Amino acid sequence: MRKSKFTLHYTVMLLQIICLLSPAFAIAGQFNLLHTINEGISGKSCDVTLKYCVEQKCKIPFRKVRSGIQSAYAFFGKLGYTEKFPVTIVFKPEVNVDWSSGDDKKSIRVLGKYDEEEKTIYLTCWRDKWISGRNDFDLDMTYEFYRTIVAHEMIHFLANRFSKSRVNSILSEYIAYSGQIELLPEETVRLLVEKYKVQPFEESEIGEYLFVMDPGVFGLKSYLHYKNSKGLLVKQILDGSVMEPPNSWPPY
Repeated sequence: MRKSKFTLHYTVMLLQIICLLSPAFAIAGQFNLLHTINEGISGKSCDVTLKYCVEQKCKIPFRKVRSGIQSAYAFFGKLGYTEKFPVTIVFKPEVNVDWSSGDDKKSIRVLGKYDEEEKTIYLTCWRDKWISGRNDFDLDMTYEFYRTIVAHEMIHFLANRFSKSRVNSILSEYIAYSGQIELLPEETVRLLVEKYKVQPFEESEIGEYLFVMDPGVFGLKSYLHYKNSKGLLVKQILDGSVMEPPNSWPPY
């Protein structure tokens, strides 16, 4: 029987109460138990495991999360990839990635990330005020845009499931941005293209340099190239015929 959104909502509340009442869950003065909720997303073969962190209150827009996951599957479905996989999503008040360039190392706060080693997606809680206006395109952080972030990270996960080998991180970003931007309204995409004055990637341009310098422009150029090529590069990445980005780092 399919769970209603109300059943899921009260299941979450009950798990939170249990966690808060049980001293066995307390570690270093914080409650950091990760609860697990299984819910079918796209057929019986696809159980998506949603784990959310209770270190602080964490608001999760479940309908948009489900929609983002479904959109990621639809993106690959159009290219002929239809298998379903279980996935773990962890919602946290703060998500960080470690970044280094030479001796320069730092931790950068992000909206979301996918960890292939852990096969886990990490997403910033919706409730956190930090996420307002925090995206690569200067768009308002709406529930609808949050859905595209879920889809972006889910596409990273699925690209590594559908590929014959682990996908290069920059090529994975090419795929994920293509799928994310495809979810935006056509008029929004048109305005972004005009604002940033971007053209589709020439295939030889795709590389780490632009992604590091301006992820938003990298994403737009990826999407435009993807549309023009009808997804050919995505298929080549997944079948293993393209395993490295054409443009090396540094760009000279």
